[in-house]
Amino acid sequence: MTRTRRNAVVVAAVATLAAAATGCLPAAGATTTGTSTSTATSSQGSRSSSCPAAFPTPVPAAPADPTAALAELPVREEDSGAHYDRHDWLPRWESQGHGRTTRTVVLARDRCTSGGWVSPYDGVQITVSSRVDIDHVVPLGEAARSGTRWWSTSQRHAFANYTANLRSVSAHANRSKGDDDPARWRPGQRAVWCAYATQYIDVKAHFALTVDPAEQAALRSMLSTCHR
Repeated sequence: MTRTRRNAVVVAAVATLAAAATGCLPAAGATTTGTSTSTATSSQGSRSSSCPAAFPTPVPAAPADPTAALAELPVREEDSGAHYDRHDWLPRWESQGHGRTTRTVVLARDRCTSGGWVSPYDGVQITVSSRVDIDHVVPLGEAARSGTRWWSTSQRHAFANYTANLRSVSAHANRSKGDDDPARWRPGQRAVWCAYATQYIDVKAHFALTVDPAEQAALRSMLSTCHR
């Protein structure tokens, strides 16, 4: 595959994650007829992709070659001795002005044009904003173990409120992920693996974070889905 073709595939994959967040990616196991999709009901709402049109969700600029970007990340064993307290990173969502917080900005960004949200990780449709979790693609606990031991409070808060690292997801997906990196957890919908890995790498590169060997191998495996 040529570099131009590979880059186009990656950009399309990141757009896929945006589309999934707005309900334009069919949920795993969904049954589609015409323009509607029906699936089993969950406690979060129906597993559905019935949103009629994609909302233009902002996403990080895809690296020209995410495999090369991954190779440039410093590889270190996790700093398991680093102190981590979520409150040190995110005591509350920061104000973004005009009565908005980081959470409400992300909810507005990821909301389907017809209303509601679709979790890109598991395809669950959510109709009530209070039931939407905001996930850090690179988790806060993972960031704490990735070379940030000496970060200042303001640096931690900036990372926690970096909207390009945030996604509106189902509570179930967010709880199952926890603070795990891709070596321990991946989205249930394989169709978004390329986009998820690309976004994850972009965030780690943006903040000059490290990856551990197992995490690097998992990300490389996820990027292999970009070429299919």
